[in-house]
Amino acid sequence: MKNKNISITLDRIFMDFAENKFTDDGVWPRKVNLILAFADYIQGISKKEMRRFTPRGAKISLKCLKKAADEGINRWLKDNMKTMMIDVF
Repeated sequence: MKNKNISITLDRIFMDFAENKFTDDGVWPRKVNLILAFADYIQGISKKEMRRFTPRGAKISLKCLKKAADEGINRWLKDNMKTMMIDVF
């Protein structure tokens, strides 16, 4: 059940970041800039900020959240690398 809570929390944080904090001023296509900016953002997130998005009663460590985010971001980048290269060249 912990993984589900981490997934829910990351989804909520990502949506808030995309809607309220992200500015697209990078050189890559928007979706790539968004993922890279989120990677930076999630590494600097505080425990207090994380708790705002955590389901009520869920116990999630900040370390586990950041690790799950890193794994998801790395998987997304790996899966989309060919598309990124086509978009740029």
